[in-house]
Amino acid sequence: MEVLVKNGIIDNETMLSELMKFNRKTHKLEKIPIVVENATITRALSMMVTKYGYKPLQAKTGADALKIAKKEKPDIVIAEVDLSDMSGFDLSEKFILSPATLDINIVLLGRS
Repeated sequence: MEVLVKNGIIDNETMLSELMKFNRKTHKLEKIPIVVENATITRALSMMVTKYGYKPLQAKTGADALKIAKKEKPDIVIAEVDLSDMSGFDLSEKFILSPATLDINIVLLGRS
């Protein structure tokens, strides 16, 4: 996993590269759930994915992200490792264990 946020700074080139990998298979405007509790980082990520043609969907918790993912079927979810209701790793496990979300990729953002 690559570090996309370091000291509160988003590495736009790495994020864009990761997003473009998923866009190649669909060639459509994708919705991307963003599960980050820090409002500043959420806004920055939302602006960045919008700039590259994606529609951000904000989720406050891992549970919200699961609901959104089951409904919207995105190719990718961007989630923080340290969420208040569960860790990003627990969220990833829930995605893997559910047939409805098994094929959804998760980019985890950590702090260093």
